[in-house]
Amino acid sequence: MRRLFSICKIVGRVSVVLLKVGLVLFVGCCLCIGIAVGWASYAGKQYVTYTYLIYDAKACDEYRDRFGKWPDSLAQLQSPQMHLGNSETNDAWGRKIVFVPYNESFGYGEVVSYGRDGRPGGTDLARDIVIRFPAKAYAAWNEQQGKGLKRPPRQ
Repeated sequence: MRRLFSICKIVGRVSVVLLKVGLVLFVGCCLCIGIAVGWASYAGKQYVTYTYLIYDAKACDEYRDRFGKWPDSLAQLQSPQMHLGNSETNDAWGRKIVFVPYNESFGYGEVVSYGRDGRPGGTDLARDIVIRFPAKAYAAWNEQQGKGLKRPPRQ
């Protein structure tokens, strides 16, 4: 009888330990999945921001075609005369897109997002995305800026 009681006690302790180990593994897997999904969502924001900047650069080209001069700000792209819908003034993280007007000396203007951290410089998700206009003339540059960005999954 004592032996049976000892065996039941051991089995009970082993079950509790296995339950705890299982719980730790479950929580660990959930955390890993959450981190991966979170990273993917940030990576998706990078791609979305890239598309916003491309759209804005092309809108700058169209502005020049219509009015014979380059825009001085993103606000000019949203004028009723443009009929473009809304050009984007914020990146996918909700921060203002930086507009660098066209410079004759350089031969281009830029629309810039400072990435997830909102500060110049950075790597990975915090890297800057810089798109130049005229978009046609800088298509290769602009395409290079989008290399490696992950398109977000369709929902």
